[in-house]
Parts: sequence; structure tokens; C-alpha cells
Amino acid sequence: MRKSQIGLKSIGVGANKVVKASVVAGLLAIGVRFDIASVLLSLVACMLLVFYPLERLPTAAICLMLVAGVVQQIIAMRTAFDQYIFASWAQQWRIESVNADAEMVSFDQALADIGLLRNVNRTRSLDERITGAVRLLRHQALCVALQVAAWFYLMVCIR
Repeated sequence: MRKSQIGLKSIGVGANKVVKASVVAGLLAIGVRFDIASVLLSLVACMLLVFYPLERLPTAAICLMLVAGVVQQIIAMRTAFDQYIFASWAQQWRIESVNADAEMVSFDQALADIGLLRNVNRTRSLDERITGAVRLLRHQALCVALQVAAWFYLMVCIR
């Protein structure tokens, strides 16, 4: 048994939740790379609009690149927020006196208090939160994939 596993087994929260939160935080950190790629592709689309003759540009591809870039940007903000939250939970839950379930209820209440969560009557489990965060990351990747596909289409069309 590794040293980190020994330390986690003595934690009241349970190693399972700490490890899950850590893994999801690490996975969501990939969203930063998606965001950088998307911003670069959006800048390329803008540069094409400015420097290339408009009559020779496939408008649908440019629009797809820009719209997917904006949607990706919105998702990237949420993914970064979730990454911070999961990393914070992983760190807090290593402390023996912290109750993970109570911490999540408190978090939901805080979100409801500032108007970011509508249904505070039902507390979501950690697994439900993980499913939602991973779904966001997939949507972010899909937006970047759409931008890349539009970019390849543009390269074929403008030659």
C-alpha cells in the first residue's frame, strides 16, 4: 500500500470521495487547453474576416468557428469554476473533521443564495456532480472539434 493511501484511509470522509474529487479536478484542468485552442481558432477566423476577400470565404464555416468559440468560452468559465471547486473539496476533505455531505449541502445553499442554483431542495451526490462536470468538459471538447472541422473546411475552400 502506498503512503498516500495509508493517509487517506484514516480520514473520516473516506478516501473514495477525496480521490474522486482530486481526479475530477485534474481532468477538468484539461479544459484550459481546450480554451486556448478555441481562442486561437477564433482569432484565426477573425483574421480571415479582416484580411481575406469576403466573397471567397465560406460564411457558414466562419460563423461556425465564431459561434462555437463563444459557446466554448462560456463553458470554459464554468469548467474552470468546477475545477476550482473539486480541487478545493479534495483539499478540504483530507481534513478529518470535515463532513463531505454537509459541505456539498452548504455549497448548494451558497449557490442558491446568490441566484446560481434554482432547486436547493434536492442535494446532488458527488457522483451526480462528477457526471455534470464531465459532461461540461465533453461539450467544451465538442465546441473545439467543431471549430477544427470548420477550420479544415475553410482550408479546403480557400485554396
